[in-house]
Amino acid sequence: NDAKEIMTHAYFLYSDEEMATRYETGDDEFSACVAEENGNYYEQTVFTWDGDEYNCVIAGDEQMSAYLSYLISCTPSDKTMISMDVKFDTGYNSFAEETKRQEIINGVSGIGNYNLFWTSAEGTGCYTFLCSKK
Repeated sequence: NDAKEIMTHAYFLYSDEEMATRYETGDDEFSACVAEENGNYYEQTVFTWDGDEYNCVIAGDEQMSAYLSYLISCTPSDKTMISMDVKFDTGYNSFAEETKRQEIINGVSGIGNYNLFWTSAEGTGCYTFLCSKK
């Protein structure tokens, strides 16, 4: 009973059409909610690092490095943990490869002073990264 739940935006405000490709509920009332605009959390959430603006759909190693740099810059100096969600673009898989992942992480200045953890919603490409000061 030491389980912890981490909120993820894996399916937050996805359209009925997108959800229908992933789940079959058998309940027509369930699919009555419709977002009036693009409600994809990952596309709409942006961060700025080193003068460039990125959204939270990670499409390449440079963007992943910027995201990790941004995450550690937002982490409090005490032992408080901060979290932020991202989604990997369909074609982005470098972070899944151990060697490449270590290369990306090690390339982020100052990251050795932080604890970095992540979890994913299986099969969605959505990740929650958690960071705290060592």
